[in-house]
Amino acid sequence: MLTRKVYQFAKSNDTDSFIILLTTFKLLLCHYTAQTNITLGMLVKNKNIIYKTEMFAKPIIVKTQINLNRTFTDQLSEIKDGLFTLIEEESTSKNKEFNLCSGNNTNLYNVMFESNDDLSGEEIEHNTDALHNIDLKLNSSEGETIRVSIEYKTNLFKEDTIQRFAQHFKNLLQEMIRSPKVPLKHVCFLSKYEKKQILKVFNDNYTNYPKNKTIHEIFENQVQNSPDKVAVTFNGLSYTYKQLNERSNEIAYALRNEGIKTNQIVGLMLDSPLDMVISMLGVLKAGGVYLPIDMAYPVNRIEFIAENSGAQYLLAKQQIFKTLYFKGTLIDLDRINNSQVPLKNLKTDHISSSDLAYVMYTSGTTGRPKGVCISHRNVIRLVKNTNYIRLNSDVNILQTGAFGFDATTFEVWGALLNGGTLNLIDKPTLLDINLLKQKLKETRSDTMWLTSPLFNQLVDKDYTLFAPLNNLLVGGDELSTKHINLIKTNYPQMKIINGYGPTENTTFSTTYEVDRIFEDKIPIGKPISNTSAYILNQYKQIQPIGVIGELYLGGDGISRGYLNNPKLTNEKFIENPFNKNEKLYRTGDLAKWRSDGNIEFCGRIDHQVKIRGFRIELNEIETVLLSHKEIIKGYITVKEHPKNREKQLCAYYETINNRRLDEADLRKFINNFLPSYMIPKYMIKLDHFPLNANGKIDLNALPEPEYYVPMENESYPKFSKKTEEKLLTIWEQVLEIPNINLNEHFYDLGGDSLTATNLHARIQKEFGIEFPLSEILINPSIESLAKKLKEKSTNTLIPIPLTNEKDYYPMSPQQSRMYMQQEMHPNLTNYNVKMIIDVKSEINVSRLENSLKELINRHESLRTSFLYQEGKIVQKINKEVELEIETYEGEGLNGIPTSRPFDLSVAPLIRVGLVNQNNIQKIILEFHHIIVDGISVKILLQELEELYEGKELPSVQLQYKDYSEWLNNDRSHKIIESQSGYWLETFKEDVQTLNLPTDRKKNNDDLSSATYNFSIGTKQTSLVRDLANQEDATLFQVLLTIYNIFLMKITNQEDITVGTPVSGRNYPGLEKTVGMFVNTLCLRNYPQQNLKFSDFLNQVKERMVSAFDNQDYPFESLVQHVVNERKYNENPLFNTMIALQSFRLHNMKFMDGNVNISTEHNQYAMFDLNMQIYVEEDHLLVDWEYLKDIFTLETMKQFESYFTVILEIVTVDPNILIGEINILNPKEIKKKQVPQINLPF
Repeated sequence: MLTRKVYQFAKSNDTDSFIILLTTFKLLLCHYTAQTNITLGMLVKNKNIIYKTEMFAKPIIVKTQINLNRTFTDQLSEIKDGLFTLIEEESTSKNKEFNLCSGNNTNLYNVMFESNDDLSGEEIEHNTDALHNIDLKLNSSEGETIRVSIEYKTNLFKEDTIQRFAQHFKNLLQEMIRSPKVPLKHVCFLSKYEKKQILKVFNDNYTNYPKNKTIHEIFENQVQNSPDKVAVTFNGLSYTYKQLNERSNEIAYALRNEGIKTNQIVGLMLDSPLDMVISMLGVLKAGGVYLPIDMAYPVNRIEFIAENSGAQYLLAKQQIFKTLYFKGTLIDLDRINNSQVPLKNLKTDHISSSDLAYVMYTSGTTGRPKGVCISHRNVIRLVKNTNYIRLNSDVNILQTGAFGFDATTFEVWGALLNGGTLNLIDKPTLLDINLLKQKLKETRSDTMWLTSPLFNQLVDKDYTLFAPLNNLLVGGDELSTKHINLIKTNYPQMKIINGYGPTENTTFSTTYEVDRIFEDKIPIGKPISNTSAYILNQYKQIQPIGVIGELYLGGDGISRGYLNNPKLTNEKFIENPFNKNEKLYRTGDLAKWRSDGNIEFCGRIDHQVKIRGFRIELNEIETVLLSHKEIIKGYITVKEHPKNREKQLCAYYETINNRRLDEADLRKFINNFLPSYMIPKYMIKLDHFPLNANGKIDLNALPEPEYYVPMENESYPKFSKKTEEKLLTIWEQVLEIPNINLNEHFYDLGGDSLTATNLHARIQKEFGIEFPLSEILINPSIESLAKKLKEKSTNTLIPIPLTNEKDYYPMSPQQSRMYMQQEMHPNLTNYNVKMIIDVKSEINVSRLENSLKELINRHESLRTSFLYQEGKIVQKINKEVELEIETYEGEGLNGIPTSRPFDLSVAPLIRVGLVNQNNIQKIILEFHHIIVDGISVKILLQELEELYEGKELPSVQLQYKDYSEWLNNDRSHKIIESQSGYWLETFKEDVQTLNLPTDRKKNNDDLSSATYNFSIGTKQTSLVRDLANQEDATLFQVLLTIYNIFLMKITNQEDITVGTPVSGRNYPGLEKTVGMFVNTLCLRNYPQQNLKFSDFLNQVKERMVSAFDNQDYPFESLVQHVVNERKYNENPLFNTMIALQSFRLHNMKFMDGNVNISTEHNQYAMFDLNMQIYVEEDHLLVDWEYLKDIFTLETMKQFESYFTVILEIVTVDPNILIGEINILNPKEIKKKQVPQINLPF
């Protein structure tokens, strides 16, 4: 039994069975997603696990770095140690995320693992409301038999997909226990049946074909069988098989007379397609290799191909010789006279099917084309006795491909090696819909190949063009379902084939017959006869059905490689891991198997781009663009501005009947499906896409965006004033984004309230004027802001003066508030800021001590203590302080004491510890919040690392005592004079404390808290950001508005006051000062039932802008003026808080190690509800602290549901009335449980 083996393995490895299941689950997710940073939610309800802790009573976030070069034992141990460390820290719910690695992950918490006690055969209960954001959840029940079930969203996964996933989980678990010391990359979790299905059944396409013959040999047999049948036509001329054979023999004899040898390359530069076909045959008959060269190529490209190929002969016409430099022998086709006596076929017994037939140059990633070497057998496998199309003497093929494009391989040899007829046309005919339609009728062609872009154009012009066809092959690019469906609907009897294949595998590798109307992507089908296809991961292992990997191709179509390029050949053509006797070609295409054996194309490996830190898949944008009802064709690319090299997305598109679209409307349309960072900067409408000779989009011919008006009539005005230049520098430094344009929107660039505060301080410093913060929020572009700055240029700014040295200095209001809280609760450790830093390199203790001393000497806050002096609390700057580095040894974190309260009268208010844990060193840094804020911690970590590295730092301009002295003297009078009026007016009416719906009556003696953690996913976050951009608001303003509505809904009150912190660093000179600057703002708003959400958002914006303009007014001063009676252990004015943090300290690095913020102190709630929202790259994390005495975990889960429902509703309909927002009917997401999987099956 597998269950017994799991328990035995757990016992022998000193771990728990649920950790084995968790590790297996993570490994399987790694294989399925090709991601090594795996993050999921975990919930453990086992009563008898070896880890006895209550921390698993609710979900925690577990992030793991998977290394497939390691063994299962190693990976298991790392995950176990991570959990053990988390438990040993006795972490409270604020620290529910732990990192076993560094790195970013964008799929936070959409997957979950839950372990339960054995329920004796009962169904496992699941809280659907709590899991509405989970895409996939694995539940395990561990008793006499381990049982596993899987919940999933039916709109994302099919049942057979989940069944396979469950089987793979079991297989992987068995393999891990059987071979725990084998590197994970070598472990295969596919069953023997699935392996056989993919390797054998899906590739079971062998057919007997003349693989040992040559092309010209088969052609000559056709000449014998039907000499008088028409072989080829062109512009009224026709050649029978006999005539074509005779004319090609003349060329073969001419080449032999010139001394051509076997496998020597002959370049063909001929304008007439008929001459090309004759010459191709002639070269093969002479034993040579033909090399088609497009006459439209630039001369430099032609000469490169000629020289790189080593071609000894060039067959062309006289006029070409004058314009081209060629080292070899030039042969004038016009001088090869028609023989009066038919020439016999040359003997070519020395030529085999493995010899080269042609070399075709394709574009290379280096910018230089590369020559692909195709053999006779490669070609014959394509067109003889194949399974994707019936080719015989009745076939009548119209040639549309350029001869430098390998579609002609199918067209020419598909006809001539099967006794059919090849109808040649020139380029003008191909591009003129009327001429092409006429030619199809005249020639009675029944088979045609077209590139997807050309096919789409022809359908749009006149779909009746295709009426005569029996077979239509389309490929070279992803098929447009719109256009294919139109032809399928009107001509259901026509065989429409999606043909996929690189030149390196001779034209077609897989094909799919379109047998129905498609709403989704059309697959590229199954491997054609004598061709194999494999979808592999990075370790060359088979990917399961439905899992994306790189497509590899094998079989008799694989070319010999690249001409004169062995390095690239070895890189792209590898040994087949499943058949050592053949090679596989790496396509660079992403694909996945469907359960019916068809392959779905999923884009290019290299089709991802990164713009401003966001990874973007261009195909995804293109799909949305093409879903617009007026757009018939589109292409997305990345353009660099020629001046500033800034990368921007650019969209090209065609419309039905060449209609013009409003670009703003088009942008909104795309914005309905994609985040703002995926919306193209430029939208360029084309009458028609330019096509190259191969029928594909000619990328070089696409117009540059500079020649068109950018979206929304934006422009690139030149700098005319120093104001704009100076602002540009400030914006780029504060936002950390290069090459910002004058008209770019502050919010589009990721600006938020905190960034605006930093920008505000820098602007005041650089321009030397007082400037309201509100102007930045109201004028969110450099151009508009510059105009306002010029208007305010007379408001001279007086910098913060340096204070005189003295024994004591007054405390700031921020310090006073914190000091009083600490004195009221002496054992309080909530204000301890503690960091545990995993350091990768060995620490030089002596150097660390010296660096700390220098850091303490630089920043007076680190030498500050607090005491009573003459009836007041003051701060004292100590000239010298002693700091001892505490050292700890031991397993886990057993040797480290928990946080202990600081004595504020004794400096320094900092502790440093050094831990040696399992040969890994950690640095412990702990500060009291009264001397630092979040920005200070970031400053201190950066400077400590630089000092440790021996770097010299610039001197500190302002110390905290300068700020405090200034704030208590000159500044305080100005603040009271200018800002008190706003706050006293705002709170002239009494504030009613929010009547929150609690589960229990509040006990003011028990203020212990917990934190409920959840995430706002990528899609929802994108919608909120887009709504903010649409309404010219910050992300925080939108979230604050939603939070107000949430509070209104749960309290039935329409007068809502919430608190929010501000950095307090809005005055210039404080950017690098260490200290406690954070102030609290009271934001009072009035949500009403009959207000639209968008209107209420505007009200919130206006009030918030005003509040930020008056943010220097101390919170304590406001309380003293407007609160008549303060209650014990209750916060005045508001009992709920919200904050948006634009950076998280745990994402910081120090000496190459992770900085983890520890919150293992005793939890003491400052507010009944405190929502802290953290901005990650493409999602939001929420830590919602709550008073445990009055709220249960179930209530907090319900609050999360209410908040997210409001968010979802208003992002879809910003004009909805607040009264119509129903939080009690959240959108249900279907989940389905597959039959329970019992181990051991």
